[in-house]
Amino acid sequence: MVLLMWRMGSEAIKKSFTILAKLAKAGALSRETAVSPDKAHLNWREREWLVYLVGGMERIQKTEDGLYYDSLARQE
Repeated sequence: MVLLMWRMGSEAIKKSFTILAKLAKAGALSRETAVSPDKAHLNWREREWLVYLVGGMERIQKTEDGLYYDSLARQE
């Protein structure tokens, strides 16, 4: 994970933490609770980064119906 983040660059790291925080706030902690970018309140730049991060980061996942979730989130 650290190597992946190093390769992503600082801007991608910042965006990934912002997006992960918004997904968590929206309750997208599993495939069953995945949410749309609208429900996560992602702005257009975060949506652009989301496409990039889903392709290069195992943590943010996309369902078949276009919803997103944090695949490594701890559920309480």
